[in-house]
Amino acid sequence: MKLLPYFLFFTSLTALAQNSQAINWDDATVNNKLALTIAKRDFEAIYKKEYTLTDPTEFETCGTPDEANVKMLHYKDVTFEVDNNMLNFRSIVFDRKFTSSFTHKGIRFDQNTTWEAFIKAFPDSEKTKETEALAEGTYTIVTVPETPAEGEWEFRFKAGKLAAVHYMFSCY
Repeated sequence: MKLLPYFLFFTSLTALAQNSQAINWDDATVNNKLALTIAKRDFEAIYKKEYTLTDPTEFETCGTPDEANVKMLHYKDVTFEVDNNMLNFRSIVFDRKFTSSFTHKGIRFDQNTTWEAFIKAFPDSEKTKETEALAEGTYTIVTVPETPAEGEWEFRFKAGKLAAVHYMFSCY
């Protein structure tokens, strides 16, 4: 009976450590004010319809019949999926023209975020590191799981600096 408090304490530390290595959708924002899921009318009230709508590419959706009416909303360097007048975050591409940021639990990620600073925030993510060569350059990509797991976050680095954050929903 005397060991029960110690057992509970150490179990809670393990759970806390696991949560620090994942991103919770509800704890993240764009520009430290825009929720990752927002009604389209609320978005329009803030940003005054200064956006474009496009059809998704084959890589942006799972291609299921319920996604037939999905559009992609592009506002500056941020992309949302529009489904039933609700916006769900998909990506942010960091560009010197815009000063957008991705924030999780008070930690700001933007075009000035270095690889070293990111690894301090998510040390286990280095295990998922891979390299991808594209026409515009070579990227180091790390993935961070979401809690609860519905998809994963992909952080792309170019020349040691954060270039983009993408959210990938699981198609299963």
